[in-house]
Amino acid sequence: MDLLLIIRDRWIWGLVIALPISLLFAYKELNVPKLFISSSTFIFEPPKNILNLSPVERDDFSKQVLGQHVQRLQTTEFKERVLTSLSNEEKESMLRPYRSLNAESNTNYIPPLFNLISNYDVSMGGSHVPVITIQARSLHDGVGAGIIANKVQSEYPNHIKSRRNQVDTTAVAFLREQLEEMTQEEKNVDQKRDEFKRSKNIVSIETDREFIVSAMRSIKASISESKVEKLKIQTVLLQILRASQENKNLFFIEDIASFRNVQQYRDRIVSLKHNLKKLELRYLELHPNILENLAETREFEGLLDGEVEMAIKTLEQKIVTISEREEQYQTELRKVQLESQKLDRIEIDYRVIEREREAKTALRDSMLKRINDIEILSEMDDSALRPGTPAGTPMTPVEPNPSQIIQKTIGVFFMAFFFIPIGLEFLDNRVKSPWDVEIFMGRDMLAGIPRISLVSETNRPLIVAQDLDESLVESFRGLYSRIQMNSDNIYPKSILVTSAVPSEGKSLLAANLAHSFANHGRKTLLLDFDLRRPGLHKICGLSNDRGLLTYVQELQANPSASLNMEDIPEVYPNLRLLPSGGKTRTATELLEKMAFTSLFTKLKREFDVILIDSSPVGLFPDSHALATKVDDLIFVSRYSKVGRRTAKTMLEKLDETGARILGVVLNDLPEKKSSSYYYNYGYYGYGYGYYRYKYYNKYYRDDNSDTMSSVKDTSNS
Repeated sequence: MDLLLIIRDRWIWGLVIALPISLLFAYKELNVPKLFISSSTFIFEPPKNILNLSPVERDDFSKQVLGQHVQRLQTTEFKERVLTSLSNEEKESMLRPYRSLNAESNTNYIPPLFNLISNYDVSMGGSHVPVITIQARSLHDGVGAGIIANKVQSEYPNHIKSRRNQVDTTAVAFLREQLEEMTQEEKNVDQKRDEFKRSKNIVSIETDREFIVSAMRSIKASISESKVEKLKIQTVLLQILRASQENKNLFFIEDIASFRNVQQYRDRIVSLKHNLKKLELRYLELHPNILENLAETREFEGLLDGEVEMAIKTLEQKIVTISEREEQYQTELRKVQLESQKLDRIEIDYRVIEREREAKTALRDSMLKRINDIEILSEMDDSALRPGTPAGTPMTPVEPNPSQIIQKTIGVFFMAFFFIPIGLEFLDNRVKSPWDVEIFMGRDMLAGIPRISLVSETNRPLIVAQDLDESLVESFRGLYSRIQMNSDNIYPKSILVTSAVPSEGKSLLAANLAHSFANHGRKTLLLDFDLRRPGLHKICGLSNDRGLLTYVQELQANPSASLNMEDIPEVYPNLRLLPSGGKTRTATELLEKMAFTSLFTKLKREFDVILIDSSPVGLFPDSHALATKVDDLIFVSRYSKVGRRTAKTMLEKLDETGARILGVVLNDLPEKKSSSYYYNYGYYGYGYGYYRYKYYNKYYRDDNSDTMSSVKDTSNS
């Protein structure tokens, strides 16, 4: 949106500058020598594949090869060949237009033929069949373009053929030298391989590898079997241990029951116990037969217990034996692994030698095949390059092209038309006119204050009070009227006067505006809230020892204290001035105090208008904080002091406070510009001054009939 406003502001400058630029561009584009273009082509077709050969530097359809042809067509060597092939008649046809121009212009410039021959471009394209296009250019007529394009088309195949023969001869000689070197290197590698095998005492790495793998596989199988067997015995011993702890019979365990004479002793014990039962039926306990039976039974039970113990010890011994055997297997396995690692290192070195030999052999075979292919191809015409469409003699120039020039001229015009205003905006974007205020910044312009030149600097805040300049006084009256129209707040009300940066005249404007309100019968208070750099007290020669800060301190100490108006000095009828009462950097903290709010409320009860002069809004936050407490706000902008975007940003930030911004006062207008501003904007109250007083000057000079002056003098007295 801002860009559109910038263009709208400076569109006349854009039009004035863009129009001659575009016309000059069109003139230069139209006044160029006539340029003619003629084209010829080369087509690439695959040669018939008679033999399965590997050509050296032969044409195919890759972009890389097409690019090589494009480069060769533009070499100095080929251009000299084309120049040499020109006939005298063709040379004269190419130089004839320049001779005619020399005769017309009475000059003697003939360009070198080599420069004319070099005036062509080469490009490649084509979708299904690759094509190279030659576009030759000539000035003044199209004969030269046709000659150049056709000569390039006819000479390039011969150039390629002669170059190919030279390359083939050189390549064959080089390859034969390399072939002899490769053959000798291959023999050296064979000798190196044989010496390596003898030094390592190997016949075949594959056979040694198979033997090691087989041995490792056998040892690992034995280790696995030992582990399984040991696990079984450990399981049996665990069963024996649990049965012993639980006082169970151990003969349910197969390894115990089947051990040597265990079963025989068990059977004998069973038989003796069976006989004992029969004897007990016939004899008493101490009968010799019974005692003999019991003794024999105890004997066999002792033998059975011995067999069980022997069976357990046998199992434990088996575990020891298996562990020893397993350790032997592990030792053998480590030996085999070391042999395998040694063989791996040998194999790595051997493979390096073997790969070197294979590479030498492959390279030798490749060179031999390449030599054979080149010798066969040199006897054949295998070129894929075919001349395509020949060039004609163009009759219509391609430049200058009126339609394209018109389009470019329009483009240049619009680019200049849009970018020149933007460029001017970067050079100077300061606030200078009512348009800047009302259109770009989107604010009402309350008044335009002319530059004060005839009034001394010390008296400028008293222009309205002392009626020092009628046109300036009338400007402030116009400002008063616009404030009355724009303000929606009824009396009493407070008005904040601020600016973006220092030295924009806000204090001067606040002082004179306060006198204007007083002249209109409004009980007015001029309040100096520029607590960082107060200055209003100097206007009336007052001391700054007592003022706003001291009143706030007194109310803070005694909130019920009353406000005595006589303590606020009256500097003009209906106008009192409340100085700052000192300096402070804590203005925002002051505004938050209850004492300030109480003081401000009491002042609004006593006065119709409170005009507040504050610090610049672009430097300190004081005005932002104070804007939330006042009824209206006036923004002062000095002519050519602040950028439009800066002022607009400051006003937008003030909008965020909720303050009612009445408008902008454009201050310090130059004399030439202020009169035009008053003339153009006077109807809306921006000033009237210059033209009104110029027209009514005779009435104001009549002192006897100046009723307003007499009334003012009476009131002052």
